[in-house]
Amino acid sequence: MYSLYVYSGEFIVEEGKKKSIIRKGESVFIKKDNRVVMTKQPGKDEKFMGIFMIFKRQYLRELFQRIDKKSIPDERRKNCPAS
Repeated sequence: MYSLYVYSGEFIVEEGKKKSIIRKGESVFIKKDNRVVMTKQPGKDEKFMGIFMIFKRQYLRELFQRIDKKSIPDERRKNCPAS
């Protein structure tokens, strides 16, 4: 699984008819095996800059088991693994 933090500009992820825009200051997890179209886009007077990290499945599984699920906003909670 990839993790992306957008430092400047935008990152557009398209999966079928679903389009997500990750803006400056936001972060997101992206599955490695998804068939998605990813586009890096510069902002006004700035180039795109982002940090990409790759995590192993076992590490993420252990991490998510330690997180208090109630602390995650409702709109994000639906994608969290069950504890």
